[in-house]
Amino acid sequence: MKETLKKHATKSFVTRTVVVAVILIASLLFTKAGIIPLIFGGTSIDGTSDFDALEGKQVSFDAEYVLAEYVRRTSTETDTNRTTLTNVGYIVWDYDNDVLFGIYLPASKSSSLDKMIDETWEWWDYEIEEVSSSLHVDGTLRTMEGKEQQYFQETIDELLYEDEQDMVRYYTIDTTQVNGLEKGWLAIISAVDMWALLYFVWSLISYLSQGYYRAVKKFLDANPSVPESRMEADFASAVLFQKKIWVGREWTIYIKGMKAYLMENRKQVWAYYFRRTGRYSVSQIRFFDKDKKNINIDIPNSDYEEMLKAYQDRQPQMLLGYDKDWEKMYKKDFSGFLNLRYNQVISQLQTEDTYHYQGQANPDNYFDDARYDMDAYREQQK
Repeated sequence: MKETLKKHATKSFVTRTVVVAVILIASLLFTKAGIIPLIFGGTSIDGTSDFDALEGKQVSFDAEYVLAEYVRRTSTETDTNRTTLTNVGYIVWDYDNDVLFGIYLPASKSSSLDKMIDETWEWWDYEIEEVSSSLHVDGTLRTMEGKEQQYFQETIDELLYEDEQDMVRYYTIDTTQVNGLEKGWLAIISAVDMWALLYFVWSLISYLSQGYYRAVKKFLDANPSVPESRMEADFASAVLFQKKIWVGREWTIYIKGMKAYLMENRKQVWAYYFRRTGRYSVSQIRFFDKDKKNINIDIPNSDYEEMLKAYQDRQPQMLLGYDKDWEKMYKKDFSGFLNLRYNQVISQLQTEDTYHYQGQANPDNYFDDARYDMDAYREQQK
């Protein structure tokens, strides 16, 4: 039994591991390994770096001298016609290497950058001895195109003479991207990756801690009078459904994911098939025990009749099938519900290694008796 359950758990664990590996590899390929520079930062650059070779890569730069703003991007809501500033581009100067290029940041940084611009020009005009502010910029290095390059050039023309413009690099560090991918998408993909990793760790812990046998062990520990060999024998003679549900005479053992669950059959008083189609589809047999506890076991529509028949053949104390009046009685008059069938059948059974019938042993008789008692109950209610 234990080896059988372990075999199913191992198969499930391998499947989960493969799924997690596929998710992680696909995310690395799609983001061009963007999660790595997002965590550890991009390649540090300065004016001497090979901008052409680094195009599209994640880079970082410590900006100190900010000369001017060169471009703005806004978004307009169609419903309210309200315009919001989203991003701003600035021209930065690598003073040590005498090179100018752009940085592109969210509008939330604009107030800090405006102060850096003021401080840069105060330093240029000898009003202060040195700039004290700096900003660490981390983003994708990309070339400027279209209107962005036009606005950049127009601003450069205002700052420099034509013969000074060989110090200009028409690149910008776009902080809204990581390896060319928008940060919003990267955040979503990173969240999926984190979920996948946590799912794998949880699955590994469950597998190594023998979650596939925990329910059985817990029952045996709580019931020392029940030998494991008895459960092994019941499991060996059980009727198997969907390769993961074992309906024995004394116990039902079923697997969900990598965990095995155990249900004591003699405690069950009622079971019926429930199905719901649509977005949140459900196909299961619902069990109710003498302590008013409910267990649902998933089973395809094609197999539920055979599974219910297995209980009809082996568990004469159970009511099978759905009846609205049964449900009403279960909720409002549980003791009367037990008297419909469970109590009278249990009183005629004795517990040894398995259950044996005393006297008449036709389960259908008990089912008919329950129907008769239900009719009498309805008459009494009237």
